[in-house]
Amino acid sequence: LFEKLIKEYPQEASVLNYYGYTLIERDIDIAKGQVLVEKALSLEPETIAYLDSKAWGLYKQGSQLQDSSKIREALSILLEIQPQQMDDFYILEHIARCYQALGRQEEFNATLTEIKKLAPHHPIFKEK
Repeated sequence: LFEKLIKEYPQEASVLNYYGYTLIERDIDIAKGQVLVEKALSLEPETIAYLDSKAWGLYKQGSQLQDSSKIREALSILLEIQPQQMDDFYILEHIARCYQALGRQEEFNATLTEIKKLAPHHPIFKEK
């Protein structure tokens, strides 16, 4: 369905991002997902959701490749956009995952505290 939509609406940034994020989030094809997200960003470079998707793709790539530079780049993007989305616990979760992957336990725990305020039943708390 996404492939069909992209052929019909190749300049529809929301479709590109949604498909790209899905590929990234589900670990289906992170590289292809990143390409789609980058295309969405080329059309709408200031869209917070697309920047979050880009960061999440970098995090996933960094995690797979054990490349902390990609995770640091992801964290940088997320910390830049987070103040604009203070109540977005998905962005906070992505920040927490980056801190965790980088071994920054204090920041990870502080971010978990922020997530708990917004979404006390978030699945991240079932992992402990």
